[in-house]
Amino acid sequence: RRSLLYSRALGRASRLLHFAKMLAASVAIVLGFVSAGLLVSQSITAEPDGKVSLRFLPESEPRISLDEAIAEFFSETDDIKPTRGLTPEGTFWLSLTVDVDPRLSEISVEMRQLRGRDAEFWQVSTHPDEVGRFRAKRLKVAETRSGIAFEGLRAANGTVHVVGRLLGESVVKPQVVLQSGASLAPHLIASDRLGGLLFGGMLGLAVFGAIVSLLNRDKTFFLLAALLVTSLRIAGFNFGWDLKWIGWALDAQFVPAVKNLTLLLHLVLTVALFQELFGRQVRSDRAAFALPCLYFGYLLAAGLTLIAPSHTSIVLIWVLGVVTTATIFFFLVRILRHDASPVVIWYALSWFVTGLGMFGEIVNALGYSGSLTKVMNSQVAAISAAVLAGIALAAKLQLERTARISAQHSAVTALQRFRENYNATPVGIFSMKHDGTLIEHNPTFADMFPSNGRRNSKIGLNWVDLMGSDALKAVEELAASDRMMDTELAVQRTDGKRRW
Repeated sequence: RRSLLYSRALGRASRLLHFAKMLAASVAIVLGFVSAGLLVSQSITAEPDGKVSLRFLPESEPRISLDEAIAEFFSETDDIKPTRGLTPEGTFWLSLTVDVDPRLSEISVEMRQLRGRDAEFWQVSTHPDEVGRFRAKRLKVAETRSGIAFEGLRAANGTVHVVGRLLGESVVKPQVVLQSGASLAPHLIASDRLGGLLFGGMLGLAVFGAIVSLLNRDKTFFLLAALLVTSLRIAGFNFGWDLKWIGWALDAQFVPAVKNLTLLLHLVLTVALFQELFGRQVRSDRAAFALPCLYFGYLLAAGLTLIAPSHTSIVLIWVLGVVTTATIFFFLVRILRHDASPVVIWYALSWFVTGLGMFGEIVNALGYSGSLTKVMNSQVAAISAAVLAGIALAAKLQLERTARISAQHSAVTALQRFRENYNATPVGIFSMKHDGTLIEHNPTFADMFPSNGRRNSKIGLNWVDLMGSDALKAVEELAASDRMMDTELAVQRTDGKRRW
């Protein structure tokens, strides 16, 4: 009785310990998600509300002066519309107008993805003095990891005008981030924290996927790991971290080509992962035609990236990205109509988030940025889509594990039924090696021969001991024949008579 009580107490303690461990793990996971959410929300809500107008003016010949550029940008007959899309090639003038709350006396501005040489910027007034000159204060250009920034801009009645000139080395229209106050330090700290979340989360998932791939010898997780790395790089590009990544400096003149090739590699890996996950479900004439066409388009775009201007290449890649998204969505809808498995659902959700992020980036590049694009962008989409894709692959592993366990159970059941039939068959059945040593037999076969005291087992005995050398020779001839044959063998029964 004492032993029984001890056993029960030990079982309760073990269950309590297991519950405590799972509770601690659940609390840690919830705290991680809450911390990440707070970090992202703080980075978003820290920016003051404001209206931003960004315009470009290509440099002309002969070169125009600062006053002439200001007059072009802010004249009453101004025909220069807010720029949407890509930055001009070569040297150009830039006009930035910011309207914020009039109660803000000072603001700081960061222009992400804006790279260039010989940059000069001024905070200007839009009205000339008596001699037709515009008041302009030269600004100190601060380089950040994301682009360039200006600190401590004086806001007159909530409006700031900045004019600059530079030799551009970027393609996509820069993102303008506003911060109240004379310093960008709090914003840069929050940006670095968000970057740490992005890098740590994505690289951790990529390493995990690579390890799982090696352990399970499954190339699906290897493709996912590679896709996560390209997603991280694309998010870095769109966030402005295009010159430096994990301490590696990249020359600005190579940034557009590297970005375009990374986008193409991301598209290739996307289609490859889709084929690996759902290749059996999309075996149709449409898939056999559409997917190879996508690969062919990527190959042409890669060649064009190496020889054509970056502005032309990025537009082509955007078109390929939209076509790829539409194609995968088309096949996912067809798959969902016939197979609404967890793998398909989670993967469809990951692609929905990816599509939202792509849409937000295109909208922002076209100049329609707003509060929505602060949430619906490539950074948030990269992390969310990576998590959802990981869940999809985890669901795939679970389905495969369930199918494997079911197959093993079916195999064991079939083996048991075979063994029952094998032992109950009234015909003698046996297996032996080439030298005549018996490996296995059923009870009927054992009953044909005298008992040897080992529960009538004949395993390990030689065929010659039971039947003689002539019988072994006859069986060898049967095994060596290339056609169906039969033979008759004489068995000496226990009563001294023969049995054929």
